[in-house]
Amino acid sequence: MEIIAKNIIRVDFSGTAQLVCFGLPLPVGVVSDLSRLRLIQHDQVIPLVAEVSASWPDGSVRWAWCKARMERAGKVDVALCPAKAPADTGLMNDAASPLWVSPGVEATGNDLLSLLGGACQVSIRLTTSHCEQPLLLQSKRVGCLSDALTQTYTLTGDFDAGNGRLCLSCDLSVCRGSGATELQLRLHNPQAAEHSGGSWDLGDPASIIITEFALIFRADGATTSVVVTDEGVGLFPNNSSVQFNGSFILAQQGSGGEHWKSPIHWDANKISTVQQQGFVLKQGEGVDANSITGLRAMPVATLTAGEQQLGLLLEGFWQNFPTQVSGGDGELSWSLFPQHTELQGGESKTWLFRCGVSSAASVEDLSLALSQRPKVHYEPDYLNRCQILPHLMFSPAPSPLGDLIQQGLTGESNFFTKREQVDVYGWRHYGELYADHECHGLPEQPYFISHYNNQYDPLMGMTLQYLHDGNTAWLDLIQPLSKHVQDIDIYDTEQDKAEYNGGLFWHTNHYLPAETCSHRSYSKYHTAVYDGYQGGGGPGGQHCYTTGLALQYHLFGDQQAKQKVEQLCAWVRCFYNGSGSLLDRTFRFLTIDFKQNTFTNIGIKAPGYRYPLDRGTGNYLVALLDCYDVTDRQHLLVEVADVIRQTCHPEEDIELRDLHDIENAWFYTVFLQAVGRFLFLKETLNQIDDDYWYARHSLMHYGQWMLANEGFYLDKPELLEFPNDTWCAQELRKANLFCYMYYFSAQENRAYLDRAEAFYHYIEQRLQQSPEAQYTRLLVLMMQNDGVKQKFQTPLRSPVLFQERDFAKVPSHSVVKLCLDYIKDIARLSLRFSFARERQWLMGRLKSRGA
Repeated sequence: MEIIAKNIIRVDFSGTAQLVCFGLPLPVGVVSDLSRLRLIQHDQVIPLVAEVSASWPDGSVRWAWCKARMERAGKVDVALCPAKAPADTGLMNDAASPLWVSPGVEATGNDLLSLLGGACQVSIRLTTSHCEQPLLLQSKRVGCLSDALTQTYTLTGDFDAGNGRLCLSCDLSVCRGSGATELQLRLHNPQAAEHSGGSWDLGDPASIIITEFALIFRADGATTSVVVTDEGVGLFPNNSSVQFNGSFILAQQGSGGEHWKSPIHWDANKISTVQQQGFVLKQGEGVDANSITGLRAMPVATLTAGEQQLGLLLEGFWQNFPTQVSGGDGELSWSLFPQHTELQGGESKTWLFRCGVSSAASVEDLSLALSQRPKVHYEPDYLNRCQILPHLMFSPAPSPLGDLIQQGLTGESNFFTKREQVDVYGWRHYGELYADHECHGLPEQPYFISHYNNQYDPLMGMTLQYLHDGNTAWLDLIQPLSKHVQDIDIYDTEQDKAEYNGGLFWHTNHYLPAETCSHRSYSKYHTAVYDGYQGGGGPGGQHCYTTGLALQYHLFGDQQAKQKVEQLCAWVRCFYNGSGSLLDRTFRFLTIDFKQNTFTNIGIKAPGYRYPLDRGTGNYLVALLDCYDVTDRQHLLVEVADVIRQTCHPEEDIELRDLHDIENAWFYTVFLQAVGRFLFLKETLNQIDDDYWYARHSLMHYGQWMLANEGFYLDKPELLEFPNDTWCAQELRKANLFCYMYYFSAQENRAYLDRAEAFYHYIEQRLQQSPEAQYTRLLVLMMQNDGVKQKFQTPLRSPVLFQERDFAKVPSHSVVKLCLDYIKDIARLSLRFSFARERQWLMGRLKSRGA
């Protein structure tokens, strides 16, 4: 057995054997045949099923998705067995799970599947304001997959809600032998919002009002019980749990927090949807029911049929209120939307259940087993060896910047405290970050509600921190944030304007409370608050963040996160290039192409260039790189190179860019960071071609300008509209770029590293003294840009020796050229003309929607 790496991961869990699932990165060229991969613990082969989730260009495995059955916690080695060795993976010939019964396509009505050898039926009940009777699940599609460790079942279907359609998806994975199960349920409103007048408030006519959405487990003659732990202040005696047997109802009405009355829970009429602080647990029926109240319920409900006991836990039960679970008469009913719930167009909600089955365990033992999930820690040196993000380095070593970032976990205003401050709980909000920086400098008020909507990709930043130090507290932020971004922040529809469909909503308007706009940026109640204020609009290309989602796919096997990366990539491509319709191309010709050095829908383009030199184009590049990362599609790297060529030139006159206008030009650094990431990736892939050299020369052309011209933003406060310390945190981009420029420069030039160090020192010294350093936006900027300084603690130079190259002349603006490009595009698009595409684009423009 050949050991590839020792102690590369550590798995923490307690109790009996567990199914542990995780993404495993592998260095280039090491594993070509995944069937030879082995995980070793204490000299024993761990039962393993692995599949390729990403590959290197040479065909070797870059990422593997691993499912392992581990008997004990601890560190794990990775090994390769000999090529001709017997196929012994440590797997056992288990009987099928006692929980599982394949539903098949014969399941009728709203039945989803059956459990406990067919004794327990699982079904859905959904009612809306348009129909008092439960809706029928239609177009049901079922799929089943099986391997040596797990069985996986998927089901999708639709509900006709009267004023629209609701889409249901159900994914269930069962561990053979043990019956340990995860069941994920998602409900989605695919309609487009009307957003009349450019506002995106609750009460939109395209929303669907749900009166009940419940997942029901029923077994004739079965008994029910529930074990409830209060995760609030521990109202139960000795901080223990309470158990009710027989009939019960547990309803979580509010978060149980001090600020449960926060206006974050307003409905369309500015009326709070929360009428009670915490939960009520009742045993029995009628006036004689035994009642207990508490704050934050974490229940495990059980259904016992014969000798078998089914335990169920809804992850984030109290955090995703209002939720309810009831038991009695052989039935457990989980009401996920038990009250008047508005599901907006393009919005969805995902729930995760953990299930277990036992014939002997007590209810308390089953409850404990379900409430504890294995957690995986990665060895940073191994991650660096695998080059999962080659433009940075993972390191747990303490640093001034790292100490500042840790304030997000342990500071007086850490992310958990911010969550409590305005009660960022409930099914729509849980996981979101409170944008507390937006109230900086405003008069003090009881509540200022502002939603962050993944600006600068905190999902990525927190995941990077988790990989740096292995602190699982980051997971308590990462996992709910990931679901929130996918369900709420992304506009998941194909029925709106092409430049809106599938996009990421901007954060709440600067320095304005959210009012009733939910997470959709703009409210009809918003009024001008500063010069140049513009209201209206929806998803915009300068707010596109995909790296965090790509990491969720690789590390945690989140297939929906992968789909969201592809969706966002397609959206931002459409935003900058059009939808591919003739009408769209003509519209852009008339409204964008002729506006050089003028603000347009896609930004400010320099004469002769197709794309603006700003963060939007930088985000476009990163989305393409992340999409390549999760799909291995080589044409995406060609597209990256094409966008770079049509945004900048290695010999252009940079002074024409007016980069001294900080307010309107600062985000050129975001674009250059994306170029740097592209170059590091190309070197990792050993693709040293013309695209590489164009990007490298362009980066160094701007590097020379930065070395001669860039200083600290706050040294010129008169040029800034709001000269706060966010500008200091943004300096990290320049510091990192100076490191890149040292690496890629033609000759070693220590001046780049000296400037980088000067910027790092300035940032650390200023932010250590700044009361703003614990604001969400500053913390996210620090997390997002962490890792580059660690990479250059020991000066690194590119192994690819610099080559002088000749490039085509600098592009110039010409009306004739614009017209010729338009004619060529029309001819190309005509070859794949689609009447449906033209009609879809036209209807999107003609409907009464905002700008």
